[in-house]
Formats: sequence, structure tokens, C-alpha cells
Amino acid sequence: MILERLAEAYRKIRNTARFILGNISDFDASKDATPITRWSEIDKWALWRTSCLLESTEENFRQFIFHKAFTSIYNFCVVDMSSIYLDVLKDTLYTAGKDSVMRRSAQSCLFEIINILTKIMAPILAYTADEVWRSIPNQRGAESIHLEDWPDPRKIKTELNKQFGEKDINLWNELILPLRGGVLKELEEARTKGLIGSSLEAKVI
Repeated sequence: MILERLAEAYRKIRNTARFILGNISDFDASKDATPITRWSEIDKWALWRTSCLLESTEENFRQFIFHKAFTSIYNFCVVDMSSIYLDVLKDTLYTAGKDSVMRRSAQSCLFEIINILTKIMAPILAYTADEVWRSIPNQRGAESIHLEDWPDPRKIKTELNKQFGEKDINLWNELILPLRGGVLKELEEARTKGLIGSSLEAKVI
């Protein structure tokens, strides 16, 4: 049972990485990267959550609390990425123009996230992290993830805070995410009652 739970957790982390890699397959950071000033609010939120993960796992690694680091990575992939960010991003990635600002903004954020996430994973998922690192398109880093430097969370947050400050963070934490949870609950009830078949058939007023 314990091994089954671990295997399922590992699959969720790996699938998150696969989804990101699949959606940046045509992305070249040297040509296609969009400056953070042009990113959408949800892209900025996603990078902020990634920087929070980086801070917490760095502290856990310093204290050799590896199980907490793994749990943080798992929760980030399942909640922040799969349940929120990547779910919202699908419309943009699948329907926006190939070189549109919206799509390139999303890809720029995904590129940053996968680079940071891979380095965070490396100490405890050594082989998978290296596999993901080698699969990042147009990767110009070291040949192996284990030859890369650890990312500096302070540098990332300093740059991000210029565009996504405490006011924006509070807006997401206190209004947008709780509102989204309420909307999802209403959608599920509408589906159960047979009022809608898909969430795309509903509209928030």
C-alpha cells in the first residue's frame, strides 16, 4: 500500500512535467520568451507559487527533512499546477494563436517553472530530474541537471515583486482562488442536476 501511494505520487509529478514539456515543445527561449511585464496575472501568480516552493524546499533540504520537501513538490504539482494553473491554461495553449502574446506568455512562464522545478526535484528524484532536464527544448544549460547551480529564490522574487506585489498576492489568496472554488462547486452541482454537460456550457455572472 505504501509503495502504491508513492508510485501514484511519483506519476503525478512526472505527468506534470510531461504536460509542461509537451506544451513548450515549439518554444525557444532565445527567440520566443516574453518579458514578465507582458505576462498575464495568472502566469505571474504561477511563478510566485514556484518561488514559494523553491524557498520551502531549500529550507527543508538544509535541514535534511527530505520527506517534507517531497510532499511540498507533490502538493505543488497536484494543486498549484494541475488543479489550478495548468487547468486554466489549457484554453490559451490549445486555442490562442501560435505566436500570440497570450500563448508565448504562458510558454515563457512554463519554461521558467520547469527549469526551477527540475532543479528542486534533482536531490530526491535524481534520474527523473535529469531526464526532464534533457527533454527541455532548446536547453542551453549544463549537460546534466546535477551540474547546474541551485536557483536563488531571492533573485526570482525580487524581479517578480516589481510586477506582482503583496497587493496582487492578497487578491489571489483572498478573492480569486476562493471565488474559483465556489464556482467549481456550483458547476459540479449543475452537472449533477443535468443542467449542463460541460463547464464550458455555463457562464459566471
